[in-house]
Amino acid sequence: MQTGYQFPYGTFNFGTIRQEGYFYQDRTHLIPALEAAGKQQLFLRPRRFGKSLLISMLEHYYDLRRKDPFDSLFGTLVIGQNPTALHNSYLILHRHFPWYNPWAIRQMGYAVLPRQNSGLSCTPWRQPRVLPGQWTMPC
Repeated sequence: MQTGYQFPYGTFNFGTIRQEGYFYQDRTHLIPALEAAGKQQLFLRPRRFGKSLLISMLEHYYDLRRKDPFDSLFGTLVIGQNPTALHNSYLILHRHFPWYNPWAIRQMGYAVLPRQNSGLSCTPWRQPRVLPGQWTMPC
């Protein structure tokens, strides 16, 4: 029995899932509730429960640099029909920590800071269409 959908097992990039036609269970109707819940959110779920995909979806929704593909990513979803005022209004700095042992806090601190600081780029400052004005941070 063929369903016509591919399931994105192990894929947590919202843009990839939407652009390549993978199955996506729409939960974007919950974005207004997340906004109303406050500024600090904590997502505690077991492994393989979709936390990374949820964060990726929120990243694509709120990132100012992803304003152009908004309609292609969210147009057929609930939030695409009625977006909140905060969509595409923040610069998002994406950090991913799959290689660190969360139980070795001291070693993690020594390893995270140099790696993350060296990975920072001046991408937003090199895009004047995203940040108009006098953004001249040297890289």
